[in-house]
Amino acid sequence: MYKDNKSEGGFGYPDSPEDFHDAYLPLASTPTWTQSGSTYETTLTLASPDAVPASDTGNNAGGDYFVLISTSNTPLPCATFQVQIPTNRVTLDTTTFPSTASPASPGVITIGQGGMMGSPVVISEIQTGGGTTSDELIELYNRTPDVVDLSSWSIQYKDGAADALSASSPASKVDLSGTMPANGFLLIANSDGYDYGGTKAADVAYTNANFVLAASGGTVFLTNSPTALTSSTDSAIQDKVAWGSGTLYAEGTAAPAPDANGSIERKAPPEATITSMTTGIDAAMGNSYDSDDNLNDFILRTAADPQNTTDTKSPEMSGTNPVVINEVYYNKTSSDHQ
Repeated sequence: MYKDNKSEGGFGYPDSPEDFHDAYLPLASTPTWTQSGSTYETTLTLASPDAVPASDTGNNAGGDYFVLISTSNTPLPCATFQVQIPTNRVTLDTTTFPSTASPASPGVITIGQGGMMGSPVVISEIQTGGGTTSDELIELYNRTPDVVDLSSWSIQYKDGAADALSASSPASKVDLSGTMPANGFLLIANSDGYDYGGTKAADVAYTNANFVLAASGGTVFLTNSPTALTSSTDSAIQDKVAWGSGTLYAEGTAAPAPDANGSIERKAPPEATITSMTTGIDAAMGNSYDSDDNLNDFILRTAADPQNTTDTKSPEMSGTNPVVINEVYYNKTSSDHQ
């Protein structure tokens, strides 16, 4: 268990590993889990009492305590779990809460390779138009070293900023099939307009009858179900990317709308730039970064660079060269530089 540091790092949520200031709170003993069907329950007791902040304003706003849970030493990719605090199971002195189980409907968390949170497969690149309005593509990236079966998955789409999902207005969709190679790609494209010079074939094709991506803005959803979405909170949603005016269902802030023949592409590491992703060190490093903020997670390319299941992994991604030279310092004022 950790307590948020309200003067350094991020306030109200766990600090990132590269800027970690939160305080570790030792437990009195190792938790023991009890099982009832598919539900596991445990009690966490601090080794010594901790004073709860008196207010929830300013730097103290947001969450005060965070619990890190390891589900397994060898979790299966695509396995899911939910976390909930039972009724009256938090004790502060003589007071207990919550009055009802919280959250009432816990979100589904999907595990990727090695315990990586988030979907093992993410949306990695989107082109909304080129020579024609139908010259569009959606690329997926497998972040794990395992083959992923997409036989029950789908790509779904909703236009613009105000076209709300509902039973009477579901998302348009394309069902996926087959498998994705380890650390590989899958290319989905509109056969009514996609060309890319004939050099990169689509793995999955759809037509204008399915949908046409709006250049001005929209949201693409990746789901692990073939059922058309009627709600943005559906647990089948594994990833979603919005651009331009598609602000209704964006993760964080929508990415900018790309120009014709351009695209938005997911970063490899968080520090990636347009230059590093197009011609630099990150150009062949995959598209793994996902902070749940489309604006932060994507770069804007002037020319799309789609990849399909036939594209090979770079040596860095395949593990052939797991360690590379990252930086060299040269002191030109010293004579000892042979």
